[in-house]
Amino acid sequence: MNKAALVLAALMAVQAHAASPSRVTVALSARQNDHAIHCTLHSSASVARKALGILSSSTYEAPPEVAREHYSRARSTDHVRLVFSRPQTVRMKSSTTGPAQWHALPVRELLLPMSEVSAPRYAIVKSGKSVRAFSKFHSTPVRQVQRAIAKAELCR
Repeated sequence: MNKAALVLAALMAVQAHAASPSRVTVALSARQNDHAIHCTLHSSASVARKALGILSSSTYEAPPEVAREHYSRARSTDHVRLVFSRPQTVRMKSSTTGPAQWHALPVRELLLPMSEVSAPRYAIVKSGKSVRAFSKFHSTPVRQVQRAIAKAELCR
């Protein structure tokens, strides 16, 4: 399966899951150009689907120490942070070393250190006490979230 087909399948899986009738809310907080943004969304909100799309297109998982380091630094820079009222399951194919494997990842919090002009180096996931960082994602969902930031559409 080529990369574009894989990304499309992952985005469709995220959209199908996010559109389920379970009333999951998302607390969105962001820091952009030293301005704080806060709102509450439904999990099917466009920016939530696009942000999960960044994660689902990732193919590499960083070591745990990298994840912890980037999580602690990311909140002091431009970022988009989503906290789900119930963990969302994202199906993805990733690897630290060796061939990538499909797995289901529970996502309670997703932190994307990014702005309208800078892409995230890692998509950082926190569920319980576990902090994980993923990278090598497809550019399409990244550009979609960047457009939402640029158009001030994070809370729509």
